Amino acid sequence: MNADETLRADADAPSAGESRRPIIVTGCPRSGTTFVGKVIGQSPEVFYIYEPFNDEAPHHLRLPERFIALDEESGAAFRPAIDELIALGRPVTRWGKAVRGAVECRAGEPDLAGRLAARALAYRRESFGKAKRVCIKDPLAFFASEWMADTYDAQVVVMLRHPAGVISSYLALDWPSEMRAIAGCDIPVEDRELAREVAEFRPDEHSALDALLLQWRLFAVATLELKKRRPDWIFLIHDRLCLEPETYMRDVFARLDLTFSDDIAERLRRDTTAAAPTAGEAHVQHRHSRDSRALVEEWRDRLDPPVAERIMREAGALWEEALAAL
Repeated sequence: MNADETLRADADAPSAGESRRPIIVTGCPRSGTTFVGKVIGQSPEVFYIYEPFNDEAPHHLRLPERFIALDEESGAAFRPAIDELIALGRPVTRWGKAVRGAVECRAGEPDLAGRLAARALAYRRESFGKAKRVCIKDPLAFFASEWMADTYDAQVVVMLRHPAGVISSYLALDWPSEMRAIAGCDIPVEDRELAREVAEFRPDEHSALDALLLQWRLFAVATLELKKRRPDWIFLIHDRLCLEPETYMRDVFARLDLTFSDDIAERLRRDTTAAAPTAGEAHVQHRHSRDSRALVEEWRDRLDPPVAERIMREAGALWEEALAAL
């Protein structure tokens, strides 16, 4: 190793007690992963990456399917690209990628890591210079999360939300379920009856509510299975987080070995006590400044009683199981 390489290695070496482990924030879609990811992303200690598994996101990996399930064998083909994202947690690598990304933007399309680094250098200067680890927020990485934890020694945060809250959000946004992408796939869940139901599901033959109920059940069951296999992971219930956002986020930061600064605390208080939207205001995909306590029961006003009753009839027991386990 020459002198320059030694200096670079020293600059990237963690100090005592400082974690460099990647952070993955994932979970059931519409369960608050973006909120939690953005709060973590406010820390100058992390380089925040938004949904690289999502083919509808502005900057994403080239993957053959949504909610791809990766293991040691299937993940090998995607390791080079994901390795580069994880490496953005190292300042020296990040600077090099940013410079190359800026140059390649003029000459052609830079690689994903280069694009993300160049963009962060332009718009997020403080965290760009100080970040020591990456935080990848992506619900579509849910079925790849164990592989990422094992491959990169990542810390994982998994989110779950009340089934009526998730379903009412989808319906308010007029979004289709993800079952069109998931149905027919070999989903890694131990519940073989549920896996068969998912594999045989035909979205065109079912209602939107049918699909959303099956989707929520799939993620709830998979989350409970993860809890048994990965007790060291951080599992968060969206509804509890909404009631006590500062208490839960302080605990998350402590478990991730991140500093929960006064600035982060103040911003969190401001964003979770803002006025709730009026009755006539449209539901927005990512609105993070609002009365968080009001979110917990918002589905009761959104859903017609027969719809709410069906959701609780078919998913209520599983929700109670999740509340007891997570």
